[in-house]
Amino acid sequence: MKIGLKEILDKRFFEEIPNQGFSNSKKVFVLFSTIPGSGYEKIAKKIAEKYKGLLIDKDKARTIIYQNEKIENTKQPEDILDEYGEDLIKKLTALPNKLIVWMSGADRRFKTYEKWAEEYGYETFVINCEIEKDKIIENIESERDRETAKWFMNQLDRWEKDHKNYLEQGNVDITIKNPEDLDELFEKLDRILA
Repeated sequence: MKIGLKEILDKRFFEEIPNQGFSNSKKVFVLFSTIPGSGYEKIAKKIAEKYKGLLIDKDKARTIIYQNEKIENTKQPEDILDEYGEDLIKKLTALPNKLIVWMSGADRRFKTYEKWAEEYGYETFVINCEIEKDKIIENIESERDRETAKWFMNQLDRWEKDHKNYLEQGNVDITIKNPEDLDELFEKLDRILA
């Protein structure tokens, strides 16, 4: 990764991560097994707000990359994000706030996230978002501009396959079917973070 891009990501992404000065002593890495459009972003934001966690919005970092780098294919920004993620996780684990809420689907990159968690002594907590496909399509079409929604729809089969493959591994702590009903999730997190 170019040094200039790393500096831009540090300034416009890392420095703007909320709750950096808050002290959460339990090392918990919250991840999502999900498909875009499932409502996991709302869940991640609610967790970060309730528990003052470090909300890592991977889409924001991706947008910064697209704005500051000549992108030639869809794999390139993901490779940059992976490289930056290695540096980012070191910075996050050095903060007094040990609750990381990774607002992105973890299905394809779970092994990487699991490796980071093990390396820094974090417990992973995986939330599976199981939302009906019709609702996912409705969310994509209503929350994205036409071009982006079209791109999302073209990726949907691949994302479903990745999600199904991940679920077969059985690494899920809770399944959410309604992103508005989070009582059971919060009860579990209360016990873990107490």
